Amino acid sequence: PKAAESEEETPETPQKNSNKKGKGKKSKKTKERPPSPVIEVDNLEEFVLRPAPQGVTIKCRVTRDKKGMDRGLYPTYYLHLDNDKKVFLLAGRKRKKSKTSNYLISIDPTDLSRGGENFIGKLRSNLMGTKFTVFDNGMNPDRANADWSNVRQELSAVVYETNVLGFKGPRKMTVIIPGMNSDNERVPIRPRN
Repeated sequence: PKAAESEEETPETPQKNSNKKGKGKKSKKTKERPPSPVIEVDNLEEFVLRPAPQGVTIKCRVTRDKKGMDRGLYPTYYLHLDNDKKVFLLAGRKRKKSKTSNYLISIDPTDLSRGGENFIGKLRSNLMGTKFTVFDNGMNPDRANADWSNVRQELSAVVYETNVLGFKGPRKMTVIIPGMNSDNERVPIRPRN
């Protein structure tokens, strides 16, 4: 059996391409991730706000659109399910006149306004751009009801660790998400400030 394995693992010699300049790279066999399971999205807002079922990996793709008058400074980002059909899930765009990175998230690719009915949350960073928090479309605690029923929830946080090179180059990140209760629902986290 060992001899048979070694015969199968003989490396292929890369073919030179005369059209390319420089040295040819050896092709590496990359293991493709399996596509997401077939998912029916009836209610888009409910789908994007609820946790994925246990044991299921949902593969998505983020694209950036920089075309248009001010999209060089304020590009629009789109999140799609990465299946056979390209199913739109979310759109996000940086808010203008914001001192930090502050993105509106919508389930409508064209209506990216805070007052719109398709606004479902926002992503906000600290001044340094190393800590990001994702909120739902609830109210700021300073403007909430007395019973706190409409206060926004924290859906996740991302904390970047700076590396030796400072802000350039790859960085490690820690992603923090709320836990789940026995009914497979997200535990609500409503910060008071």
